[in-house]
Amino acid sequence: MTRPVNHRERIEGWLRDALAMRGDQVGFIVTPGSALVEGAQVPGWMLFVTMRHPLLGQGDLYVPAAVPSLTLTQSFINRVVLEALKELDDKYAEIQRQAMQQAPVSGVR
Repeated sequence: MTRPVNHRERIEGWLRDALAMRGDQVGFIVTPGSALVEGAQVPGWMLFVTMRHPLLGQGDLYVPAAVPSLTLTQSFINRVVLEALKELDDKYAEIQRQAMQQAPVSGVR
């Protein structure tokens, strides 16, 4: 016997597939929410794509995305993930750059 579609599981599967190339450095959270479409709040999902912080002891970096329920397709989720990863990569690189500028120079005279 077939069972009804669990939309959250479907979204999580798409996210898992889209993020697989990055291994355990990234993750995701899916929670019911709402999205703004043409000025109106509509039912949807809040997606958070996460990445480990480059500095030890810091919380994960993340990018939120509000997704209307009616636009749920695998290609849409893939686009959301690509945009989120680009933003996370930029944040990660900026934090590393700032950390390197603040790091003391040792052994150089």
